[in-house]
Amino acid sequence: MKLSKKIGISAVIIIIALLFSLFLLTSTLFKDTDFVRRNPIFNLQSLVSDKNTNFDISKVKDKVRLGDLVLREGTATDSNVIMMLSSSDYSHIGIVTQISPEIVVTHATTDDDPEHTDQVIKTPLDEFWNSNNADAGELLRLDFINEDNVSTVINNVNSKLGQSFVLTYKGNRQQRPMYCSILIYNALKEVNKDFSLKWQFVDIPLVRGDYLFPQAFIDSKDSKIIYSFSKKETIL
Repeated sequence: MKLSKKIGISAVIIIIALLFSLFLLTSTLFKDTDFVRRNPIFNLQSLVSDKNTNFDISKVKDKVRLGDLVLREGTATDSNVIMMLSSSDYSHIGIVTQISPEIVVTHATTDDDPEHTDQVIKTPLDEFWNSNNADAGELLRLDFINEDNVSTVINNVNSKLGQSFVLTYKGNRQQRPMYCSILIYNALKEVNKDFSLKWQFVDIPLVRGDYLFPQAFIDSKDSKIIYSFSKKETIL
């Protein structure tokens, strides 16, 4: 019985390791090739683009404030890996850096914009939460963000526009990680030195280390949920 249990646990660890390795591959080597973008058969996003519809922004237009955090349950394989590793319903996070004339989110992403892959970009919220990118979404607000300090946070985040998406050190200690959670966390620390989040250790070969997942912002004592939606609820 004990042997069977150990085999079962080992199998789960191997599966998670393989999925996370796939995530790293798709977010670096595979997505960096022009071949994928030139051949639609390898671009899954292009296969469903006709069914893509933007989020109805009127549902949150009067709720959103500058500095709010927006999360989503992504639709890609790497999103499922992140949610599995962090035991979360969400795989990606951005921050609202503009509310007029349209609500805009700044975030570090791999492929939201085919013309600007693997970098920090700006995306209208209705696209960030569109049906092709999100199966669910959530709007968070941090209680220490206010009119006096929100511009500092926004300026910090926007100063990173165009900076490369970096998930791990990749053997180069001079190139610090820059992914969605890190982008926002660093900016928030600038206005609140005491702000802290729970990091999660990932014990997988080649990528072993501490990671900051979007779920950490939800779990923070400083955050509260302002709005959420799910396609599943809509279907029901």
